[in-house]
Amino acid sequence: MALESLDPDSSMSAMDDKKDALSQLFVSSKFERLLEEIEAGSGQVSATIRSVYDSDEQTDFEQALETRLQANSKEIERMCNKNYQGFIEAVGKLDEVRGDADSLKDQIVRIDKANQNSGSDVLLKFAELGQGRDVQLNIMRTVENITMCIPALEMYCRLLEQIEKKQHYGALKTLEHLEHVTLPKVSHFTFCSLMTERIPDIRQLIKKKSRADIREFLERVREKSEYIGEVAMHQTLRHSNIEIMKEVISRINPSQEQENDMCAQDLLNFSPVYKCLHIYSVLGAREEFESYYRDQRHRQARLVLQQRHGQWEDSVQLFKSYFFQIAGFFVVEDTVLHTTQGLVTSTVAEDLWGMAVHRIMAVLRSHSTTCREISILMGIKELVVWFCQTMRSYGFSVDKLFELLLELREMYVDILMKNFADDFARDFRRATFAPVSVKTVGEYQKVCSSLNFSDPELNKEPFPKQFKFSELVLQTFNLLKEFIKNCNLFTYKLNLSQTDIDERVRKSINQLFQRTLSSQLNLLVRNTRLQVQQMAQVYVDFSYLEGACVELSKFISKTTLTRNEALHTVRMHGAQVMRDACKDCEEQMMVILCSKLSDFVESSEYEWECKAGTNHASKSRFIDDALHFVDIMLETFKSLPSQLSRQLCITSCRHMSVEVQSLILSSDVAAISMNWFLLFDTDLNALESYSQSSHVIRLGISSKEILQEYAPLRQLIKLALSGDWGGFITDFESNGPMYPDLLPSTVNTVIKKVRLSEFPKKSKKRGLLHGKKENNPSVEARENYYDMILQRINGLKERKPRDNSI
Repeated sequence: MALESLDPDSSMSAMDDKKDALSQLFVSSKFERLLEEIEAGSGQVSATIRSVYDSDEQTDFEQALETRLQANSKEIERMCNKNYQGFIEAVGKLDEVRGDADSLKDQIVRIDKANQNSGSDVLLKFAELGQGRDVQLNIMRTVENITMCIPALEMYCRLLEQIEKKQHYGALKTLEHLEHVTLPKVSHFTFCSLMTERIPDIRQLIKKKSRADIREFLERVREKSEYIGEVAMHQTLRHSNIEIMKEVISRINPSQEQENDMCAQDLLNFSPVYKCLHIYSVLGAREEFESYYRDQRHRQARLVLQQRHGQWEDSVQLFKSYFFQIAGFFVVEDTVLHTTQGLVTSTVAEDLWGMAVHRIMAVLRSHSTTCREISILMGIKELVVWFCQTMRSYGFSVDKLFELLLELREMYVDILMKNFADDFARDFRRATFAPVSVKTVGEYQKVCSSLNFSDPELNKEPFPKQFKFSELVLQTFNLLKEFIKNCNLFTYKLNLSQTDIDERVRKSINQLFQRTLSSQLNLLVRNTRLQVQQMAQVYVDFSYLEGACVELSKFISKTTLTRNEALHTVRMHGAQVMRDACKDCEEQMMVILCSKLSDFVESSEYEWECKAGTNHASKSRFIDDALHFVDIMLETFKSLPSQLSRQLCITSCRHMSVEVQSLILSSDVAAISMNWFLLFDTDLNALESYSQSSHVIRLGISSKEILQEYAPLRQLIKLALSGDWGGFITDFESNGPMYPDLLPSTVNTVIKKVRLSEFPKKSKKRGLLHGKKENNPSVEARENYYDMILQRINGLKERKPRDNSI
């Protein structure tokens, strides 16, 4: 490596440099590279040395290393020689300055002494000034400390004043500021320690005072709950589409209408709750306050839900006040729920609501079981619906209350049916059973529209016009429509679909028909004061009511706003009830008719043992009376269906036949003479000839049907007049056609009566029988003949009589 920057003034150095250069030419280029790496420090020395030893050239490397050391030493020596001359010059100059420095030092010492002598007075004044400044500093520190203490003392006084004025929330904030801001600044003072020690007691005092505030708040809530609930329920009514009876929605406090738009926070100051909650939260007793508040509200809920004592039956005002208080209670709870965090949770509110619903249901059930006024129940229902709508708007579930309303509806329907039972009984009792007569077009249209009645033939008749039915039909149909309206009115607004409402109304009207109207109709039919003519009118009325049931079903659909009648799942039972009533009426008409005919038969004055020579040309008077009565009845029956009229006519003939036969067989008649049979033959002919009367012909009854009803009597009279008792036995045993309707017991009784008439005292008198000489045995033989006939008849087995019923 060549050397640079050699000093030309140094010839010795130049010569040495040339020798060094010449010596370095012998260094191998490889060693040159290794030495440069070592000098540069770019590689690891151990690796370089290892490479030298691995190549076994350590001797040559040592020689090259020695040569490089000598060259570097020469370079160092040259540099030192070059800079040494400047150092020598600097030391020389320093020696020159030493004298001047000694002179300056002496001069400074002289000046210092002079200054010390002249400043002794100043030092004295300065010491006095320092003392004054210390006094001033102490004063300033005292003022500063007093200034620091004054806020704490003022704040403490303000704290006591706030507690005295019941400003507990502000007192707590003052206490917090005093404890955490003001007192730490003056914590080194003794009075601060005393204040700090009293802080826990002050907290407890604030806590105690704030609880008194919440008690006052709860008392105000108790006092204002009813009014708050009233305002809330009227607000719900204004903002919803429900309609409530005017008698129910009348204001308890009508002078306060202007407060309708106020909320609960406008009507009641909730700040005690918020402040007390914050106070307890700051004091670390939030759970204690929550427990206390919830317990007190739970107790208040129990008081609010208690059943009131009063005349519940007189008015719904007590119920109204009851529901207003409950609504106000839960409006307050809802407000606290949404304006505080956790004081009233949704779970707590739902538990209180569940208890309230359970108690409300118990109170309503208890009252409803004793209530007998439908107006009271209707008012309760309206109040409950109004109450439910209000509570639902606040997020409470009211499904159970609507289920209770369905129970109340059943009670309402029961009371309604009892009331309508009285109405039906009153109308039935006052009924005249006279057909409705109208004199003007307006009256006629009114009657037709009420029943949706139409009769083209009646339309053509001049006024006055007369309907076939009586006023009873109109009264009954109007009562049924009124019942439907009342049922629908209670069912309305119960969260039911129109189909459900329709079905419930139909079930109710079915109950009215089956339980109430059916019993009243039965009482009407069984009324012993009614005559056959009135009973016939009753039957006509029942028939019209049966037909009117179709219009009744349409009226239900119209009332319940149900359009598709085909979707009805409840079948109307009204028509069937009226049909059953018609059947009862038919039976009762037959009973009354038969009873009257029985009276005619009982009024007969037959001379059972009449002698020969009695007039047989004229019929008995009771026969004329009975037939005249039947004429009148058949005239009355014109308004009845022809089939029923025919049945009544035939039944009259059958009953007449049976009654006369019973009279003949009666134990009161001991003996019957043959002359009586001749006399009765005339009466029987009159009865049989009635088959040719105009009334019978009008009804389309054949003579054969009438004669068939009198067949047993005719056969009996024929047998008695012929005296062919043995012929009867033969005909009976062979099921012959001569006496098919006679029974052995009947013939047996008649023979005994004839025998007793012929031989009243079992005398030995003899005579001719029917003028037939060949059959005129002696009395003894005649008696033996009767004994033999009776014996043979007693041996006959009874057979079922022929059924002549229609």
